[in-house]
Amino acid sequence: MAADSIRQGDSAIAPPKILGSTPSIPRYHGPMSLDNAFHGSLIADALAMPGHWYYDRDALQHDYGLLDRYQAPRNPHPGSILWRSFYDPLNERGDILREQAAYWGVREIHYHQFLTAGENTLNFRLATELHAFLQHHPYEPEAWLQHYVHCLLTPGWHRDTYVEECHRGFFTRHAQGKPLLGATNPIEPRWLDGLLALQSPAVS
Repeated sequence: MAADSIRQGDSAIAPPKILGSTPSIPRYHGPMSLDNAFHGSLIADALAMPGHWYYDRDALQHDYGLLDRYQAPRNPHPGSILWRSFYDPLNERGDILREQAAYWGVREIHYHQFLTAGENTLNFRLATELHAFLQHHPYEPEAWLQHYVHCLLTPGWHRDTYVEECHRGFFTRHAQGKPLLGATNPIEPRWLDGLLALQSPAVS
């Protein structure tokens, strides 16, 4: 990675501010805040997005080389196990896959196939939404959950093919008619990555 920029095509964009050192990234000596960490996580997510669910490093190197710049994901994805995932919404209150449902159960589909270079995955899109939400509202779990439900049930709000199990579990309970706060419980350990974003305030 270049020391002073990350490149998307021919245009340079600001690099993430990184603590620690590697042979190619200078140590960052500036102030570190939760807000900086949040924005750094968005950059890291967008950089790593094409390489998600690659278990063969040779295949990753063949398809993308070094992930030191924003790249668009490609099909076929040789390591994809999306074909083993399943979600059947009970009704419209749980239909969060919409047109993406056609790709579930299909081999070699990239989990983020319709995202562009530099675009964030669904979970980080939600994190950004929550961050923006808190600029105008005090954190109140039920108000945020109403906004969360509105986002995921709005056609076209996101273009990610993969929707993690935490969201599928929540919307299954939502489709069953459970109250919003009740739809987050009980929290299963494998859901913690996404449900923390549903129940905890983000950096403001």
